[in-house]
Amino acid sequence: MAKKQTKQTKEEIQEWNDLYEYVRQNVMNYDRNQALPKNAAIRLKGLASGRFYANNSIEEKAAYSYRVVLLTFKYSNPDIQKAFAKKEFKDESHKFNYACAIVESNLNTVYNKIQSQKRYEDDLKRQDFSHIGRKGAEYQRRTEEPPPGFEEYW
Repeated sequence: MAKKQTKQTKEEIQEWNDLYEYVRQNVMNYDRNQALPKNAAIRLKGLASGRFYANNSIEEKAAYSYRVVLLTFKYSNPDIQKAFAKKEFKDESHKFNYACAIVESNLNTVYNKIQSQKRYEDDLKRQDFSHIGRKGAEYQRRTEEPPPGFEEYW
């Protein structure tokens, strides 16, 4: 069953723009004048929903945010660049799909790390550290009289 389209928030739009720019510049090494092909943009949106391509006729298998997909691209970028250097591709579409396959294999790893980090931060917020006080040591003079020969410095 097709999912009803929902309007994206400003945050989601910004996350999408960040993902698109990162992939365009840092993964595909395009310059400012080049845009990602339409099928690449659809493929990126499909990664967020757990599908090969984003379309409304296939049910979503996952619900990753664009931020998670972006972080996964950043996490996977060394592997992607290594693969690009070693392997020859027929065209840009195959090259991009290869990169997406690498990212797809790391999506759950990155998602789990993000969730673990959130749980850790929530645990820290719930902790009560009020009983731990920081009271530094204070200097206490042992004698009131200066040692012999040091009267002028005391």
